[in-house]
Amino acid sequence: MVKHTPMLAQPQPGAPKVYRYVQLHSLADTVSGLRTTSYDGVAEIWFANLGDAAAMFTSDHYNAVVAADEAHILDRSKTVFLYAYEKPIP
Repeated sequence: MVKHTPMLAQPQPGAPKVYRYVQLHSLADTVSGLRTTSYDGVAEIWFANLGDAAAMFTSDHYNAVVAADEAHILDRSKTVFLYAYEKPIP
């Protein structure tokens, strides 16, 4: 992932700004009685708005370069996106 990470954390000039990029790697440990996902990890990529996310993930550069690299490290047929906003709880 050394090559892949900068592609998302520091995208092409003119691409939407990525405000935060976090990789969450799953633990081998589990909690008894709780179901565990089969995902081995999740990436959080923060943009200013949904339009910026759409621009990034539908761009020619993403599809030709980033997605092509992802094919070497993950099963793209199982890739799903969750668009969300952060709601801090006081």
